[in-house]
Amino acid sequence: AMYADMLSAISASPKLVVAMLDAGPPTERDALAEALLHAINSRGTLMHTLNELIVAEVRSVGANANPNPNLLFRSNSAVTKLLEVMCRLCSGNFRQATLRPCVSVVYEARGAHEVDPARS
Repeated sequence: AMYADMLSAISASPKLVVAMLDAGPPTERDALAEALLHAINSRGTLMHTLNELIVAEVRSVGANANPNPNLLFRSNSAVTKLLEVMCRLCSGNFRQATLRPCVSVVYEARGAHEVDPARS
């Protein structure tokens, strides 16, 4: 109840989400992005918010802030950070299920695994 107004404001305004993420310290961007995603999701507006942010990012191509279309979703923008954290949150179980068997084989081999021949 204490944060209800703030959660409502965040959920209603994708631009506010970007502003909050941009205002945070760079060292805390991942944690802040994750907290914002959880907050927006708690209000049931996550997909709508992400959709609006993606559309705005695409529309920004050619503008002064994003003149190069090759950099779309490759910059260090707030939208890119939100999408990166969202993908990490959504794919965690899949990555573990997919990679664990391979990593276990390498780990259990207990041999040297240096890929640079100059270092072995």
